[in-house]
Amino acid sequence: QAVLNRLVMLIGAMVVFLLTPDGWLSWAIQLVIIVAWVARTRFVEYSIMSSDEQHFDIMDYLMPQTSSLVPPMIGSSMENFDDFSDGAVIAAMVLKDHVVHQHFVSSFAQSDWAAVRWMAPTMNCIHLWGLALISLVLGQLSQWAVALHAKDGYISVNLDAVGLGSLAERYRGVLSPEARIVILGLTR
Repeated sequence: QAVLNRLVMLIGAMVVFLLTPDGWLSWAIQLVIIVAWVARTRFVEYSIMSSDEQHFDIMDYLMPQTSSLVPPMIGSSMENFDDFSDGAVIAAMVLKDHVVHQHFVSSFAQSDWAAVRWMAPTMNCIHLWGLALISLVLGQLSQWAVALHAKDGYISVNLDAVGLGSLAERYRGVLSPEARIVILGLTR
């Protein structure tokens, strides 16, 4: 699931690069990809939950009045959308670099703080999209590190990190909700 999340990020970037980001066709294709991706992930999540030895009905998954799994499902759907948009935003930043680059660098050069002015030449080389890409790569690496080194009690963190929030809620494990929030927050 985590590898597929990274793949959908690359698909988002390719759609924006290959099609005009302002055109209706690009928006339509992006919408179809996002809806298909979210539906596929929810199907995988439901399939795993229904294969569990405990009784699990589709209505438990879909009906807000009967389940506490709906809020995590909505949050996970937004996380799946975020995976796609991470790639799309970086690609759009690269395509619009010629419009924003000088303003970006001059904002550093005109700062009242000497340390920020000192960073202007570096930002001129890195560009805004480069800074965003570095942040994205570091965030993704930290999520992978948490997922690879998590113990059995942390299964809910792993499931949350790959966008399977309802399943994570079901297998909450030994972590308190606050600990999950801290771990996921630091890696995002």
